[in-house]
Amino acid sequence: MVDALQRREERARLAGGLYGMGQFEVDGVPVPIITTTWIPETESTVNGTKVFCSDIFVLTRKVGAGPVFFGQYQDFAATLAGVDIQQYGRARVSDGGKVLIWAQSENDCTSVSTLVRARLVLNAPWLQGRITNVCAPFTLTPLSAVPGDDYFYAGPTPTKAAKPS
Repeated sequence: MVDALQRREERARLAGGLYGMGQFEVDGVPVPIITTTWIPETESTVNGTKVFCSDIFVLTRKVGAGPVFFGQYQDFAATLAGVDIQQYGRARVSDGGKVLIWAQSENDCTSVSTLVRARLVLNAPWLQGRITNVCAPFTLTPLSAVPGDDYFYAGPTPTKAAKPS
């Protein structure tokens, strides 16, 4: 039987990691965990215990020193080099060329638009994996940063809060 102190020590050992969301070890090598509310989860009861089920995605970013899964952006500074972008309204390039921002005015209304062209590059799809329908019991519910979600970290929104009877 695991007592409360051992449980807290194990939680402290697993918490943190590279992204602050936890970690586990494979052959003594720590593997960081990234949690997200974008991956759907289900909630059920198994033998009277509440469990949460979801998929686990194993994403390999590098093999040795070579990246195999990474992001790229269109460099608007290079794309628009030599082009007078001011003729299209008040325009500028930001964040090292990653973002194109322009504003157009008509009468007293100003419309500001931004454009980012990002993509993910995956050179080794055979190194990526998905483990489906993994279930785990939780004594604490997972936290969500999305207002209105059942597990919002600041508590339920007034529309979801229990009404007095």
